[in-house]
Amino acid sequence: MKFHSTTLRSLSCALNINTTSLFRLQKAGVIQCHSNALKPYLKPENMIACLKFFLSMLDDRIMPYDPKFKSMENIVFIDEKWFYIRRTSKKFYLLAKEDEPHRTCKRKSFIAKLMFLVAVVRPRFDHEGNETFLGKIGVFPFVIDQPAKRASVN
Repeated sequence: MKFHSTTLRSLSCALNINTTSLFRLQKAGVIQCHSNALKPYLKPENMIACLKFFLSMLDDRIMPYDPKFKSMENIVFIDEKWFYIRRTSKKFYLLAKEDEPHRTCKRKSFIAKLMFLVAVVRPRFDHEGNETFLGKIGVFPFVIDQPAKRASVN
């Protein structure tokens, strides 16, 4: 029987065992703490599109004998990254007589974000193996301050 509990306390309630006994079982290696990441669900159409993309990246000139991927030297990779300007909770280390910082915002559900666009390519090397180009094209911040567009009439 599997129990998907996030804490030892909830697992102890589900198994009707005290928390100390569960902690000892965890120390002995009988119970393990494990983190689990969500994975994207791919529909069959998406799987076929991914497979077609992978097959398009194979080098056609040497395909039947020694399949290898294309060098991808003439491809620019562009990605975006979002950062929250403030966190909802933040840990501070203060001295004994120091005041706690006063942090405010209008609503915690509408914290401002900042977006960066990054462009990179494969690094370039000469015949001796010396790096001639690092591969970084640039990091571009988008700093237009505008309210978010809403799809709802509310």
